Amino acid sequence: MFFFSIPIKSELSAELEAEKNICQSKRNGLQIATDEISKANSIILKQNKIIDELRKKIDYKNEKTTKQELLLQEKIKENNNLKMKLEKILKEYECYFENNQLFSNQIVSLQDAVDGIEEKYNKS
Repeated sequence: MFFFSIPIKSELSAELEAEKNICQSKRNGLQIATDEISKANSIILKQNKIIDELRKKIDYKNEKTTKQELLLQEKIKENNNLKMKLEKILKEYECYFENNQLFSNQIVSLQDAVDGIEEKYNKS
């Protein structure tokens, strides 16, 4: 026959009280952890909202920058076209200026000839 010792009621009560205290400590720890997780989730949600706003700003600025780059390319093309037109006009001006000089010289030469002829006829 085996002899088992049966714990006394006071020992069982003390052990039960210790277990209750341990459970209560664990509950308190779980509640603290739950509160911390809730705070962390709240912070994460706020940070995600900020990230979304920043992404929207970046997308808007990227779109605006792309439009400005396209506009700049158009303006560069227009500027190059205007430069080419200006060069053409300057070349035409130079030609006209040279022709004008030739005509002026011819007119002076003709005027001298006319003056010479008039002088010749006036002396006669």
